[in-house]
Amino acid sequence: MADTRRETIINAAQELFAQQGFAATSISKIAAQAMVAKSLIFHHFKDKEDLWKEVKQHLVATVMTEQDLALSANFDLHTFLEHTLMQRYKIYAESPAIMKLIQWQALEKDETKLVGGTIASPSQWYLAIEDLQERNQMRKDVDADLVIQLMRHSLAGAFAEQISTTKQLQEKYVKMVIEALYRYLRT
Repeated sequence: MADTRRETIINAAQELFAQQGFAATSISKIAAQAMVAKSLIFHHFKDKEDLWKEVKQHLVATVMTEQDLALSANFDLHTFLEHTLMQRYKIYAESPAIMKLIQWQALEKDETKLVGGTIASPSQWYLAIEDLQERNQMRKDVDADLVIQLMRHSLAGAFAEQISTTKQLQEKYVKMVIEALYRYLRT
């Protein structure tokens, strides 16, 4: 029963966060939508930020597992870009609500409190970028934060701006992004 109520809270929060964003969605609204007491939400989640991250994790988990995201050892730059961006494309394509949450997140005054929380979070890319730079697979003069921002935003653009409404054209766009990033970042 506890898992069912927790799932009900996550589903209600997902719907409200996607419609209204983080700031406009109160715990009271989530409780009303889920038809549970506010205290039950705080029993399952530390605070609203924790619930936000759990909603994102839930959305990602419906699309893929940690094994899907794992890179083999000694990957090269092209493999990293292709694997990472195609996996992220899959998340956006198969779970449109995650894209809405990311867009709302970017509008927050302090979005850093909402970043992360998922196995697919860009914060997971830092180690791979550092490794590629150490192995001279990627330019060392390019800051990892800028690489991550470029990867996130260029891919998100395919969905946020509705560049294409067909899966075939979206995948073509993602491949173009991969090739452009590869050409710029390689040593």
